[in-house]
Amino acid sequence: AGNLIGADFVEWLKAKVPVYEKIYNQMVKDEKMQALEKQFFTGLESKSWDQVYASGKELLAMDPEKYRPAEIVLGSIGYDETAKSPRVTTWNDETLKYAKQSIADLEAGKKFEPLGFGRYAYKDKDEALGWLNYTIGYILSFDKNDKKQGVEYLYKASQARSTTATIPDVYRSIGSYYIDEMNKRIEELQALVKAQVITDADDVKAAKVAEIKAKQGMVNGTAERALNAFAHAVALANKDTKNAAYAKAITETAKQIYGIRFGKPDGFDAYISTANAAALANPSTAIEPVIDADTSAEAPAGTPAAKPAASTATPKPGTAAKAASESAKSKGTRQ
Repeated sequence: AGNLIGADFVEWLKAKVPVYEKIYNQMVKDEKMQALEKQFFTGLESKSWDQVYASGKELLAMDPEKYRPAEIVLGSIGYDETAKSPRVTTWNDETLKYAKQSIADLEAGKKFEPLGFGRYAYKDKDEALGWLNYTIGYILSFDKNDKKQGVEYLYKASQARSTTATIPDVYRSIGSYYIDEMNKRIEELQALVKAQVITDADDVKAAKVAEIKAKQGMVNGTAERALNAFAHAVALANKDTKNAAYAKAITETAKQIYGIRFGKPDGFDAYISTANAAALANPSTAIEPVIDADTSAEAPAGTPAAKPAASTATPKPGTAAKAASESAKSKGTRQ
């Protein structure tokens, strides 16, 4: 009684208020997304990566379907920063997270329109997969010091239908993993040689010699894997005169590995040419020992050649396993 608003109008309002609330909330959301888009693209242009990650993550949370290309951007930034001199690793954890997510989404057939933005846009799916795998492998190898996991991604980058298959440093980075593995086995071999005692019983001596020969076979096999990778890197680097310093550096590293494997410099050029013609070995397959003919099987094995100076420390990004100067770089260009 006394209510000037009719019951029909009240019912009409009850129906309309949720509609108006939805429209209003969408307007607020759209305004926020427009502001975040501006932050994202401004940051991308100015290389303000904190701004790119903050806005990009919010956009993906608000509309993952619409802003999925931002996922690729967030999964790409860390590679360029890590490859700088001096390197910057601030955004690598985020890069790894989004690069892996992007690979999973691409392989699952999810829609990306376009395949990234700005400097981190790729011409097709294969190109994106090649670079995302390279990015993960590079960061794992040279920032996270996890070359064993990193080499699996680097190998995928080398096999992709992408420009990454033509970048010398992809193969140099794979070779760096094998250098570290070879050096571990050389240390094990040296310890076995040192453990030989002249007063050992004949059967003990024979067992030790057999173990040494087996370990030497693994050193040889690992060295040949490294040479296989470096042969591809050298061949690709030599195709561009701008890579002269880089090509020289990685060739010197390959010569050091060759000297360890064969104990002499002779035949290097012919061997590296043959190794380049062979397909790159898949790191997930077991390394086969390579046992050389031995004319003095009863004699104790000698101490192997010294490890290459190129691998006594973690290689610096963009250089040839420390044998190169800091200016020797061969990164490749996104397409």
